[in-house]
Amino acid sequence: MGLPPGIGILFRVLTYPIVSRVTDNISYKTTAAIKEIVCNAQGRIVEFRFFCNSITLRIKRILDEISSIKCKLKIIGDNPSKKNLLLKEELEKDYASKIKELENIISDFDYQAISRIGSFFNELIELSQKMYFNDREYFLPRITAKMIIKVEDGNVILEDTFRGLGEHEKHYWRKTYPAQDNSAFDFLINNSVLKVYRCNNIPKDAKEGKYLNPRIDIKKVKKYSQTWKYKWKPLRAIFGLKDDENWIKVWDDSLSSPPASSCYKSTLVVPIGFNGNTNLSQEVKEYLGVDQPSLPQGFLCFDHVYTNYFNKADEKLAYIMADLFSVLWEIYLDTSYFYDEVIESFDIQEN
Repeated sequence: MGLPPGIGILFRVLTYPIVSRVTDNISYKTTAAIKEIVCNAQGRIVEFRFFCNSITLRIKRILDEISSIKCKLKIIGDNPSKKNLLLKEELEKDYASKIKELENIISDFDYQAISRIGSFFNELIELSQKMYFNDREYFLPRITAKMIIKVEDGNVILEDTFRGLGEHEKHYWRKTYPAQDNSAFDFLINNSVLKVYRCNNIPKDAKEGKYLNPRIDIKKVKKYSQTWKYKWKPLRAIFGLKDDENWIKVWDDSLSSPPASSCYKSTLVVPIGFNGNTNLSQEVKEYLGVDQPSLPQGFLCFDHVYTNYFNKADEKLAYIMADLFSVLWEIYLDTSYFYDEVIESFDIQEN
């Protein structure tokens, strides 16, 4: 039964300043978080582009020196005079030295690039947690990035490439597995319309067979019942009771006791890449390989130990973060492809 018309109007008038202030605060908080995230990303993307360009310039300089050495060796020929024999030996030593220098630079690039991208990823997470998720629950969401590394026998293989601050457990990092084994990744790979996956009650959906995860034991999840101390939200907020021991036991892990933060009940996943961008020219789409249905670069994953954690607004933030990350990753891939061509042209791996 609703309020009488007059009382209802009076209630709305009296509560409007409060509701309006709360709405304004939420809106300001969201836009402030986005501003900081985008501004930080802008700087990091420019810095990463500069880093890649500086390495490329070094490589091009060495390639020019190698080309010069090869020209001199060609002029000397296969049967040099005694006068040119020593010169040929010196040139061959210089050639081998330049090839080795090239190999070291390219090898070091991959390590430095992944390290820089990892730092950028941590900054993205830290800003989103500090400015957006900070006052929603006692515990913050865990955020990771799984990148597609290959397609093997029809299976898309993911690598657990990037993890947030405090989430560098050795038993997870750089681990590989088929994307099709996880409901979120399988849905996003095979769905050309809906490009977001959100599940806010994994225990319920897993019991009903609607959510699959290779780490969740199907037999155990059907018998799962929530640990009593985990049920009452105010109690969790006051004492930080996050460990639902019964739920942790459901997760079939390589460890006998996986970290509680890795046994989540809510998840939000969006693709990383340019597949959903309709503003690209046809030429750029063809260059990126997104002119036809194609795989994303990877997936940005948010998860939380509580049910009903993620909402519609979180999807927008997730997309912003994934899109910013995809620019940096594309620069890395583009630069890596060029270096791979250099390696192949000189057959460096055999030198």
